[in-house]
Amino acid sequence: MTHKPLRILLMEDDAGLARLFSNKLTRCGYIVDSAEDGEKGLAKYESAAYDLLALDHNMPVYDGLEVIRRLAARGPLPPVIMVTGSGNEELAVEALKLGACDYVVKDPAGGYLELLPTIIERALDRYHAREYARLAAQVFESASEGLLVTDCQGIIILVNKAFTDITGYTANEVLGKSPKILRSGRHDAEFYRAIQTAVRETGQWQGETWDRRKNGEAYPAWLTISAVRDEQGRIVNIATIFTDITARKRTEDHLRYRATHDPLTGLPNRDL
Repeated sequence: MTHKPLRILLMEDDAGLARLFSNKLTRCGYIVDSAEDGEKGLAKYESAAYDLLALDHNMPVYDGLEVIRRLAARGPLPPVIMVTGSGNEELAVEALKLGACDYVVKDPAGGYLELLPTIIERALDRYHAREYARLAAQVFESASEGLLVTDCQGIIILVNKAFTDITGYTANEVLGKSPKILRSGRHDAEFYRAIQTAVRETGQWQGETWDRRKNGEAYPAWLTISAVRDEQGRIVNIATIFTDITARKRTEDHLRYRATHDPLTGLPNRDL
């Protein structure tokens, strides 16, 4: 499979350094465009699609940090590398806080140019990991099912909006606590031990339980409980997905009643 060469936009006011930067990356198979200041760079960014931006900090009109701020104000920040002079590492740290993926420090001998391909690949890896995490968080929060995650000690560390909608508990009310606060009292200790054993031995348990909302109301729920393991196979988290099946239970009860009672008199029929 053939991949398109990555397209990089460099914002650098030193024409000589911009030329060296471009030559180095062009030899490595990248396509490089450049702009001599932050304002022109933003205009060029708006007119074409780029896979990564490399920003010099000290530029006319908008410096590198201001470019990042303006990009972030417009929407999700693209992959960005900050290029700073020697002794300006604190500026690189500030860039990382604003959302840059990596940075490189210029040196008088130009050795930093040899590091560019490695830094670019590392920055793209970090960017994709960050975007994957952001997408996963959006999916988690927008799911219609209640989601609850505990650590290996059984302490709640994460819940989503549907969890609050179903149970009535806010995240602040349950984080740091045990899921036992959701138990209705309709199941004995052996029931929960069987669930724990299944999750520990097979990695998953699925079934129906009765839980309790914050207001004290008991409700039927369908649960899927899964173990999350680390590279050594140790359980590090337990993830629970659940739905309120109250409506389904009412329908089942209604159908069961109709099957065993006369529809006109309400009296039990022969089947019952």
